[in-house]
Amino acid sequence: MRDEELRELAERATPGPWTQDAHDDTYLTSPTGHLFWDGEGLGLRWPNDADAAYIAAVSPSVVLSLLDRLRAIEGRETALRSAAQWVAASVNGSHDTMASHDHSKCLPISLDMLRSALSERDDRREERHA
Repeated sequence: MRDEELRELAERATPGPWTQDAHDDTYLTSPTGHLFWDGEGLGLRWPNDADAAYIAAVSPSVVLSLLDRLRAIEGRETALRSAAQWVAASVNGSHDTMASHDHSKCLPISLDMLRSALSERDDRREERHA
């Protein structure tokens, strides 16, 4: 299932928080009501109620929060890759100025790392022109 499909399901589901209650029968409750499983003779009771506890823990708000965190992590990964490519290009002499790079996609990198990369780039330029 894709992230957007999961997001749509979570947004359409009954909002949480959800809880699990297992007094003789199994309930999943939410602010708008509860679901009831009568386990007597129907084979619907969940072993040790672990499944009900899990479903209650993974409420729509939890899923949406996890998807938001995943999106943020993926954005940071993209920014870090962009910054790493710029540093590598700078070290190799491919960029003449910092203006040739779109900084809006980069996270701040260590100033020491940047100084080191630029110093290496300058050393290579000097070697080529010597």
